[in-house]
Amino acid sequence: MTEKPKENGHGRLAIPYARVSTQEQAQHGYSIRQQLERIREWCRAEGLEILEEVVDEGVSGTHLNRGGMDRIRDLVPQHPAVVVVAQDRDRFAREPAYLYLLKKEFEQHGAGLKALNDRGGDGSPEGELTDGILDQLAKFEHAKIAERTRRGLDRKVTEGRLIRGPRAPYGFAYSEDGEALVADEEKMGVVRGIFRAVGGEGETLGGLVKTLTAADVPSPTGGNWHRPTLRYLILNELYWPRVPAELEGLLPDDALAGLDPAGVYGLWTWNKRRQERWRERTEDGGYRNRYKIVPRPREEWSAVAVDLSEAGLAELRELVQAARERISDNRRRPASTVANRLWELSGGIARCAECGSVLSPTAHPRRSGNGHRYYYVCRQRYSNGPRTCPSTRNSPAAPLEHAVWRAVHRILCEPDLVLRQYDNYVESKRRRMRGDPGREARDLTERLGKLERRRSGYLDLAADGDMGREELRAKLAEVDGLREAARNALREATDRQEMIGKLKRDRKVLLGRFSAMRGVDLRTLEPEQRRRIMQALRLRVEVDREGAVRISGMFDADITGLLPMASEAPSGDEPYRRSFSEEIPPPHKAIVTLDTTRTAACSRSQTTR
Repeated sequence: MTEKPKENGHGRLAIPYARVSTQEQAQHGYSIRQQLERIREWCRAEGLEILEEVVDEGVSGTHLNRGGMDRIRDLVPQHPAVVVVAQDRDRFAREPAYLYLLKKEFEQHGAGLKALNDRGGDGSPEGELTDGILDQLAKFEHAKIAERTRRGLDRKVTEGRLIRGPRAPYGFAYSEDGEALVADEEKMGVVRGIFRAVGGEGETLGGLVKTLTAADVPSPTGGNWHRPTLRYLILNELYWPRVPAELEGLLPDDALAGLDPAGVYGLWTWNKRRQERWRERTEDGGYRNRYKIVPRPREEWSAVAVDLSEAGLAELRELVQAARERISDNRRRPASTVANRLWELSGGIARCAECGSVLSPTAHPRRSGNGHRYYYVCRQRYSNGPRTCPSTRNSPAAPLEHAVWRAVHRILCEPDLVLRQYDNYVESKRRRMRGDPGREARDLTERLGKLERRRSGYLDLAADGDMGREELRAKLAEVDGLREAARNALREATDRQEMIGKLKRDRKVLLGRFSAMRGVDLRTLEPEQRRRIMQALRLRVEVDREGAVRISGMFDADITGLLPMASEAPSGDEPYRRSFSEEIPPPHKAIVTLDTTRTAACSRSQTTR
């Protein structure tokens, strides 16, 4: 780190950098303003001119995938004499290895990093050691806060105490002290009505959605009611009244012992799923958070008992049980069986472009009484009324299915188009990678070697009696932490390098898949075969209120096993000959573009009414 940039050749330009981790801090802006004010004061005192102030709001410091940091990494090569300034070292990154990578990257352009809490500004080994210790302490503090929070929550669960969330469950409100749930009579009345309708009257979830919407009853989120919302409420164990004996094995022993044996309780559960998060680049150069939900085993759930004596559900115990049993095995009837017709775009393939809802098949009797007319309609509007979706379009089934298959057929029969865009995708992926993964891997490997030698030196000093046991333990802990951080960063750099290599190898596999389709006349496929292929391609067909259609899908998916015949694929060097030479008619002609966030091709066409 650099203490005084004007004295060591970094010049007179500075880039202040501020970051906060939570959206709440970002919205209030207190921390951002405070950080920037301190940096401006330091720049004035040092006689530095501010080139540009860069901010990352609501972004974690555990990774470098940040829009603001990307901006700095673009500016540094253009202004080699610049110094990047932050209030604290952990504003740049919480992981010491990432700090090391930034420092090395900026040094290659003659730029430097400066944190106002630096202690090793003189560049001496002692100063760098002090800064390294500060980095490890910041990481340790972050881990200890998380550990203390987790222990406190676990203790509350063991004692049967409530963990207050940002919003009480539907039908309840928090008590004044926030330590209990009490029934909200107005909303709990809706809950009781739901159980009476489904468990006692045999009402369907779809019918109940229409009833609640027509009565202007607000949903738990204040918006529209949906069948998944009702299903969640009915199957939620919080509304299932049970006596303590029925909760054995579901609650900690201490919590179970504190319940009234004659009471009736619901079970409020959480920690039922684990969320894996990561950040990825978007087509416009920004970032978006992605996540995947992974269910946890029942034994890992957390739960507390909630008194239902004032909720009025104890008297409805049989209706609650009946409602749960009635919908527990609900399976939606395949849409493709409507009117004994196979609907090629059913099952979530066709969607409304206005609201994102699935387009449901429907059959209208002809006025003559002879047969039916078949349409795809917006399920949201059909089920919940016109207020929920502005699209009034009924898309005739046969023309829409024909137009979609013609567009898909054209893409499958023009592999050069997909391959060319695949190459563009790989190149854009490589360009958007910040830094050089190969160079970073070499730098980190060198750093790991230095850390290994430092660790070995400490052991030698201890063996010679020049270092005590406690000092050795502290030194080894510090070096081991740095080694682990460097290994993680090296693994990430290697993964990025391997990802580009894998994309290039996958191109050959993709070419082989297209070659396997040679000689197969895709025009002769039956509707069921077409539907299976469209599902394998993860096709998504969006129809807007004007009838314009947008088709997207994973057109590099392996569908050779779904083809009606096996064909021997010639070598990949032979030119591909299209089995279908007709051009798509002008109303359906499409320009295919590749989604850079996924290997997906998109096509636009226009269907007729």
